[in-house]
Amino acid sequence: MATRPVSKAALDHAEALFVEAFGRAMLNWSHVEQRLFWYFEHITEMKHEMSRAVYYSARNFTARAEMLAAAMSANQALDSDLSVFLQKALKKARQYQAFRNSLAHGETIMFANTGIRAENRLTLVEGKRALHLSIDSGIKVSQLRTAAKNFSRLASLLTVVYLNQMTKGAHGKSPAQCLKQVLRLPNTASSRTPAPIPKERKPRRRSSGK
Repeated sequence: MATRPVSKAALDHAEALFVEAFGRAMLNWSHVEQRLFWYFEHITEMKHEMSRAVYYSARNFTARAEMLAAAMSANQALDSDLSVFLQKALKKARQYQAFRNSLAHGETIMFANTGIRAENRLTLVEGKRALHLSIDSGIKVSQLRTAAKNFSRLASLLTVVYLNQMTKGAHGKSPAQCLKQVLRLPNTASSRTPAPIPKERKPRRRSSGK
C-alpha cells in the first residue's frame, strides 16, 4: 500500500512553528547581549556614543564579554555584590553562547516522512553532520523554546539589577537578591534542569591545642 505524501500545508505549519521558536530564541539572546552592554557603559562611565563604539568594536560575543570582564576588574569602586552577580551572569551567558552559535551557523533539514509531529519535522544541525542525521538528531522546536525561556530569564535578571543600580535601590532588585536565581539557571541553554547550587564550605574549626 502506497504511503500518502505529507501535504504542503503540514510542511508549512511545521516551518512556521520552527521559525517562531527560532526567532524568539535569537531575539531573547539579543536582549542578553544588550543588557551586558548596559553594564559596560555603567561600569566604565563612558559617554554613551563612546561606550557603544568601543564595546561593539569587538566583532563577537567572546571578545565583548572579555572587555566587560576587564572593565569590572579595573573598576576598584565596583560594588562587591554587583561584581559577584555580574561574574556569574557573564559565566552563564558564556555557557549559553555555544547554543546561540549553533542557531546562527546551523543548517535546517526538513523531514517529510508521515507520522512525525509538526514540532519535530524541522531540525537544525551542523553542516558537516547534515548527511548523517536521524529523526532524533539536531535542534528542534522544543529545544528552541526552552533556550528562549532561559535567555529571557537571564536578560530579565540583568535588567532588574541594572534598574536597581541606576535608581540607587528605589526600583528593581539588588544583586544579592538575584544571584541565586542566576546560579539556578540551567547550565545548558536548551536544558530545563536547574543548575545545582554549590554548597558553602564550612570553615574548619581550630583545635584547642589541649
